[in-house]
Amino acid sequence: MQSRNNDIQCILAGTSGSFKQEFKYSSQACIHLTQLSILYKLDLAEMNETMEILEESLKREGFGVLWKFSVTEKLQEKGFDFQTPFVILEVCNPQEAARVLSENLLAGYFLPCKIVVYKENETTKIGMPKPTMLISMMNNEQLEHLAEDIEKRLISCINECK
Repeated sequence: MQSRNNDIQCILAGTSGSFKQEFKYSSQACIHLTQLSILYKLDLAEMNETMEILEESLKREGFGVLWKFSVTEKLQEKGFDFQTPFVILEVCNPQEAARVLSENLLAGYFLPCKIVVYKENETTKIGMPKPTMLISMMNNEQLEHLAEDIEKRLISCINECK
């Protein structure tokens, strides 16, 4: 596996949408997270290469890509002039999904996990809503522990893209 030693910028967005904080690291993972999501900025990274590395990493962690949805293609198909490369990956680890759903079927509203990869100003960005934040709405301690584990594993997969 190829490792990237780029400068990484992590942009954090709060739940209100008005909070934004940026951190810049050199050859380090962004550890600072907000309540709702995590977003990595990968300078000079090619989007297709990023998605290939991400998919390989997810597979090793037991996550499959259920759907790779190109928002760009769909909007263009519908007649909109949208040129930004923007892809949503819906990912699932069947064993974890079964554990979550066995605990509470309503948790299915938050499945599958989503990871977004897009290009902005010649920079590839990758991010996801945090499973811990979503599942916290269930007020179930067991589910929160499962979400913490899943989140750590997904972040680890994203970290391999740098």
